[in-house]
Amino acid sequence: MCRFKSALVLKDRVFVPDYDSHDRMLEELKIPDDFAHASKVFVRVELSPADGDVASDPMGWKIKIDQDILPDWFVHAVDEQRVKVAITEWCKVHVLREGYHEVHDGVWYAYDSAAVKACGSATVTAYDSATVWACGSATVTAYDSATVWAYDSATVTACDSATVKACNSATVTACDSATVTAYDSATVTAYGSATVWAHDSATVTAYG
Repeated sequence: MCRFKSALVLKDRVFVPDYDSHDRMLEELKIPDDFAHASKVFVRVELSPADGDVASDPMGWKIKIDQDILPDWFVHAVDEQRVKVAITEWCKVHVLREGYHEVHDGVWYAYDSAAVKACGSATVTAYDSATVWACGSATVTAYDSATVWAYDSATVTACDSATVKACNSATVTACDSATVTAYDSATVTAYGSATVWAHDSATVTAYG
């Protein structure tokens, strides 16, 4: 299974899309996934933080080569550096720490005091005291003390002490000590010590 953050190393560049599926990368680039191309054209790699902290410096992350055969042009020390530089540039755009940001698609990570309006098909993972407004079909996973306002058909998973206010047809799954206030036709599934206030035609299923 491909892990964050996956990439394809090519002879002339490192391909780092928002998603982490190597199969999808090869399909997008129209590169056949076979022995001949693996031995000459591409190298599957994954660069991941040892402690899972996406907000840390990618230059200190560990690389994993996800194939046995390697092209002759691949030099581990040189190409590992290329991967780290490419993923560092990706993180500069997609890891948000402060200020207001409006995103419409892609994958995003919000930390500290970042405020994010997520629209369209955007996927946001929020930590610390980050705030997210989720609209359309956006997907949000909230940890720590993150706050989420969910509208339309947004989907939210709230963990730790995250707080969610869900309206319209939003769907929320709450775990740990998360707190949810649900309005309209929102749907909430609550586990553990989660707390839910439900209004209007909201639906709540509670466990634990």
